[in-house]
Amino acid sequence: MPDHLGQPVELTPDDMAAGFTVDLVAAVRAGFEHRINRRWTVGIDASVCHTMGLGASRLDTLSGSVSLGYTWYSLWPR
Repeated sequence: MPDHLGQPVELTPDDMAAGFTVDLVAAVRAGFEHRINRRWTVGIDASVCHTMGLGASRLDTLSGSVSLGYTWYSLWPR
């Protein structure tokens, strides 16, 4: 039997050492939602994020999404 059985295996992806870093993040998000009827809504949104790495390089991201929502609530007469 090999000697390494039962021993922890340390894997380092892409030759990067393990560590912990703190980053400053600025983010902006905007969206729009439209009610189709009493229960269904559809929406879109976009967000931009800028990360200022104190111990790493900067990172900018742009993302967007489309959503479809179903809302359940009582339909009792008013």
